[in-house]
Amino acid sequence: MFFSHDPLVETLLFPSPSEIWMRSLNIFILVVFGLIVQFGWNRQNKIQEDLRLSQEQGRQRLNQFQAILDGTSQHTGENFFSSMVKHLASTLNVHYAFIGNLIEQRTKMQSLAFVSDGKLLDTMTYELDGTPCGNVSEKSQCLYNGDVQSKFPKDVYLKENDIKSYLGVSLVDMNGSPLGIMSIMDTKLLDENEIENMQSTLRAFAARVEAEMRRIRVENKMQHYANKLEQSNQDLQDFAYIASHDLKEPLRKINILGEMLEESLETFNDKQKKIITHMINGANRMNYLVDDLLQLGLIKTKPTTLVELDLNKVVSAALEELDLQIIETNARIDVEDLPTLKVDKVYIQQLFNNLIGNA
Repeated sequence: MFFSHDPLVETLLFPSPSEIWMRSLNIFILVVFGLIVQFGWNRQNKIQEDLRLSQEQGRQRLNQFQAILDGTSQHTGENFFSSMVKHLASTLNVHYAFIGNLIEQRTKMQSLAFVSDGKLLDTMTYELDGTPCGNVSEKSQCLYNGDVQSKFPKDVYLKENDIKSYLGVSLVDMNGSPLGIMSIMDTKLLDENEIENMQSTLRAFAARVEAEMRRIRVENKMQHYANKLEQSNQDLQDFAYIASHDLKEPLRKINILGEMLEESLETFNDKQKKIITHMINGANRMNYLVDDLLQLGLIKTKPTTLVELDLNKVVSAALEELDLQIIETNARIDVEDLPTLKVDKVYIQQLFNNLIGNA
């Protein structure tokens, strides 16, 4: 075999140890440089992909936040609960959304609103025992992702509708006592990466629902008290009618006897005449008080009427009614000139009676 003695050929085919080491070093440097470049390229792609995902998640969070604002602030009135479940199901992209109210000593749940694929379902009532809702009512939150049917085999609704995932939160009053629950369900598993965000969204909706349920309870209590007050006022009115009838009859007899005595005043001395006059005036005053009692009974249905009264006459009537007390206590009443004012006749007379009598 023929070998050329060309130095270049010899260097290429028969390198010296130092040349072999240099070539290996160069190859190693190239490989390392290539790996660094590849790592940098992959790192840049990863950063760009993370940035894209972050931007996409940010847009999703922003959309969900806007949906929470829309869902929890705009809906009011009669269709509040149905609007809330529709908005919640749409925001979280689930098949079912539910709001329930605890009834019958918290042993049963009654739906306030239940949406399935965007359609409202009829009101339903069911036993809590053996259902995920029963667990939610005892805890603040429950999540079953994929195992809800195995956890609650007695709940036929889960099986009939092939529900695989369930997330629910409890609704409580101001004292922390359970009011009901709010939940979402789906025929697919919930995205593990989105569960925390879904929980936050559900709690935001639940807070608004709690406030509405509390408001309704307060209104119901106020209506209950209003009904009791109305019944009390009716009882007062009935009492006033009865009292006015029962009290006026003996007063009528006193007036008749007084009129009969007045016809024979000539036969009485001055002291006896004064006693008879006081008796008649007292009976008339008592008759006015009975009428005033009747007016108090009608205060709910009849507005207060203000009339112009000469307060000097009002004070004179009070002094006449209290003349015996004035004599017994040897009191002296000084009355200056009083104006004429628009007042309630019943209350102004009672006011002066009390002022003078207490003094």
